[in-house]
Amino acid sequence: MVAHDFGGAVSLRAHLLHGSPVASLLLVDVVALRPWGSPFFNLVEDHPDVFARLPEAVLAGALRAYIAGASHRGLTEVQLDELAARG
Repeated sequence: MVAHDFGGAVSLRAHLLHGSPVASLLLVDVVALRPWGSPFFNLVEDHPDVFARLPEAVLAGALRAYIAGASHRGLTEVQLDELAARG
């Protein structure tokens, strides 16, 4: 399992407190203490109607930028393509 942002806290809680089996767990840029989420995540949460109306190309660019920001070393284009693929 790969867990990013507050997904890390959720996956750890599921595993440690509720016994959900996990063969392997990779924690990436985890938020485990308040405040939860990044400024971008909070913006999306505060304005879901705006983000729902964004053109696909703008939304795809925002997603790629958000994913790229989680890597300290940076990602190759291939890695970014794989992580940003929706489907």
